[in-house]
Amino acid sequence: MTSRATLPAGFDPTNPVAPTAEVWAALTEGERAAVCAALPVHVEHDFMSEGDAHARAVLESSEMLVHHFGGGGSGNRQIYIGKSIMVYYPGEAGVAPDLFLVFDVADHDRNSYVVSAEGRPLDFVLEVISEGDAKKDLDRNVALYARLGIPEYFVLDLNRRRLHGFRLPEGASTYRQVMPQLGHIESEVLGLHLGLEGTRLRFYVGQAALPTARELRARIQASLDEVTESLRTEAQRAETEAQRAETEAQRAETEARRAAEALARIAELERRLAELTRREPA
Repeated sequence: MTSRATLPAGFDPTNPVAPTAEVWAALTEGERAAVCAALPVHVEHDFMSEGDAHARAVLESSEMLVHHFGGGGSGNRQIYIGKSIMVYYPGEAGVAPDLFLVFDVADHDRNSYVVSAEGRPLDFVLEVISEGDAKKDLDRNVALYARLGIPEYFVLDLNRRRLHGFRLPEGASTYRQVMPQLGHIESEVLGLHLGLEGTRLRFYVGQAALPTARELRARIQASLDEVTESLRTEAQRAETEAQRAETEAQRAETEARRAAEALARIAELERRLAELTRREPA
């Protein structure tokens, strides 16, 4: 366990703020590790329960993105997706987005994401409003995430069935809201479109929706059922053919036996005829 003595001067564990970039650059590896260990991994109000719909929206979004970028889609690009874990930007207190994505960092379990330690800031953030504070996500976080320089920020409002998209123009410090086109909002960062299907958030490549894990399992099960049924039908056909061949073989064997018996009968009759012919008087 990290002791407070190893923490750098100026770091206050009772009011934890990530070191600025300048301070971080001056720290030793041991001091950096101590800071990362001392930063809280949760904040009580950021982890209030918001129900199944909220959890499902976050989980399904993560599944679709992992499938697309991690092996199921055209991207096959290394990504890390964090769900409700603390994120620390240089000189900032922690925030805990519902879901965030970072390109080109290792995908492994983390208790928190410290930007200075990782060497990569967040590329994309999604917040889901269910039972929580809509003002936080649609007001305070819009200003905060823009100030942190996060390129894109999306908000799914489950209660109002609305999706909001915000993009940070190059060199700007405030977001520009991205308006839907044909019901979808483009994410330039992800190279995907986002839209609602009923109350559920979907990611699209063109007009094709990325599958959730449940949908993938259903597709695989359907394919497995189709292959199993095809093999079962083929096995039944082969069995029928084998039975037919066995019947034909038995019929041929019977015919051959009858033919042999007939030949033997003819030979016997010919023998007897020859014997009778020899007995006739000359």
